[in-house]
Amino acid sequence: VALLAQGEDCHRSRRFAADDDPGGDEPQLEIGSWRANPQSVGVFRTSFVLGVPHAQEVGPVDLYTVMARNLIAAMQERGNTRLIMASSTGVEKSVGRDATAPASSNPTDKWRFNARYLYADMADMETMLLASGLETIILRPGFMVQEPARNDLKVSTEGETPPARVITYEDFAAFVLAQVDSDEYVGRPVGVYSDVVMDPAAELKKYQESLRKQNTGT
Repeated sequence: VALLAQGEDCHRSRRFAADDDPGGDEPQLEIGSWRANPQSVGVFRTSFVLGVPHAQEVGPVDLYTVMARNLIAAMQERGNTRLIMASSTGVEKSVGRDATAPASSNPTDKWRFNARYLYADMADMETMLLASGLETIILRPGFMVQEPARNDLKVSTEGETPPARVITYEDFAAFVLAQVDSDEYVGRPVGVYSDVVMDPAAELKKYQESLRKQNTGT
């Protein structure tokens, strides 16, 4: 919405594996991208987000590194210069591919174990992108929620982003937009968080309520 409001040319696609069946067994792939108006900016800018659900244990993953290889080649061929990539704070606490069990019964440790292949591949993706020669900005957002902007974002460039912090999509979108013409974070990962600590039970309740409203139209 912010991009459209300032007259940018926006493109977005959403694709699912298993013959585009959102209910299929294959991991879902979601891609969002936009292209700035070359007359107003002078160069192409691309933001890119994709995800693999990992509530359960995920096996070996190469989605992120394969994507990165193809994306780098495509951007270089097209003359694109800047890439803003959404990664995850999970990369900072990844347990590694060789882990055989969660570190504890804590839900966060279980989550990291289930997603160990995912975060390892995501970390490899970050390395590839930062070595690509593109003006790469890696963003590692906290848990994002559909709520009004709070204007409370904080950043960490030391690889020590506080865990389980909640940010709004609206605030994160504004932060991404601000990076289009800023060189402050080019060439390094940036953790994006707030001081709001996630309450899993409350977030689950809000999610269930949003599903109820969607299903009932109220």
